[in-house]
Amino acid sequence: MFYLTIICATLLNITAEVSWNGHAGIQDDRKGRGILIGFQNSSTENGGIDYYSNTLLKSLEVRSGGVVEMTPNDLDIKSISPDGFIVIKERDWLTYRSITLTAAADGKIEKKYTIQGRDYEFDADAQAWLSLILQDVARETGLGAQGRIKRILAEKGVQAAIREIRWVNSNYAKKIYFEAILNHPDLNSQEIEKAVETVANEISSSSKLGDVLISTANKFQEDSVLTESLIRATKEISSSSKQSEVLIQISELRKINDESAEAMTKVIRNISSSSAQSVALQSLAQKSSANDKVVEAYVDAVKWISSSSEQGAALKALLRKKDMSSSAFIKILKSIEHISSSSVQGDVLEEVAAVCPSDDQVLFAYLNAVSYISSSSQQGYAVMSMLSKQNVSTTILTQTLNFANEEISSRAVRDKIADKVTERLTKNPGR
Repeated sequence: MFYLTIICATLLNITAEVSWNGHAGIQDDRKGRGILIGFQNSSTENGGIDYYSNTLLKSLEVRSGGVVEMTPNDLDIKSISPDGFIVIKERDWLTYRSITLTAAADGKIEKKYTIQGRDYEFDADAQAWLSLILQDVARETGLGAQGRIKRILAEKGVQAAIREIRWVNSNYAKKIYFEAILNHPDLNSQEIEKAVETVANEISSSSKLGDVLISTANKFQEDSVLTESLIRATKEISSSSKQSEVLIQISELRKINDESAEAMTKVIRNISSSSAQSVALQSLAQKSSANDKVVEAYVDAVKWISSSSEQGAALKALLRKKDMSSSAFIKILKSIEHISSSSVQGDVLEEVAAVCPSDDQVLFAYLNAVSYISSSSQQGYAVMSMLSKQNVSTTILTQTLNFANEEISSRAVRDKIADKVTERLTKNPGR
């Protein structure tokens, strides 16, 4: 019986595709595709609808173009713009129906109705079918969403329009409804934030959720609370690459203050891909301030990256910032312990040495960070980088000599450091 069902459904799909002529100018690109289990949907470039869903027992296809307005009760089509059209095709087990609606010259709607591929008069039964199917179409495709949301906004307000998103089935339709709400001219920041929170919980598609968050970030004026809401909403994006991409777009479109930067680091910590985490942090490093709390949150996020090379790239991006405090550098130096690769540890320390102040506390932390490196040669490179700095105190030079003797196993590396320290002490005996 199961195989018979598949065969009947497949033959019915093929027969329907061959027998349907469609609206002039509409190209049917699904011929020969056979049976599809599941669904797919998309929008056209001009804002129309191109939707298809199919199970073994039922399928629905909707395409539209131009401006379509539904009646207030959503049971009929009120108007179609002169260049517009709607095509609805439904297979319900063994019954296949389709309707094509276009705007006539007098403004009325022309309706071509078929059953099993044969033309029939659009009578009361046909109207009953259309009224019933339009309810599914509205929920699945967002057909008439602009007009529907406009009516709800006028009659019940923004909160009711936001709640309406929860009654829509498909991600595609939820996106259309959300964008229709954002087009309302009198939204306040709290209403926008509530809409963002709702859509983040309702849209399961990473690409569609990402798109609406980016469009929202680009649409509204600076508001730090909204910016943080958009950042937090990215936690609901399941794709690591899309999550990182959206965070980067938000940081480029919005002003990232200290609170927003800290919120972004918390989101980045939970991205599952090391490369996506690192890329997002590197972008944040360019947009955020050098505030100690921001640096601390950034460094904490770096610890959650599993790849040593990506950790190194993220820390190097942070080190390009200007005006970091001594305590910020100390926080960076303490994070060296969490990098497992000696070569990456050494590379980061060389970068630190080039930009950090010759403050004794910073350089003590630097030597402590060198002790986490397991390779003597990498330890030597890091220490020599520090010794090339200007104004290194006698205290640090002496401490460096003691450190080399106690922590570095290679005699050749120890001797090289000792020679450099002796040279520095001889040239600057009083510092």
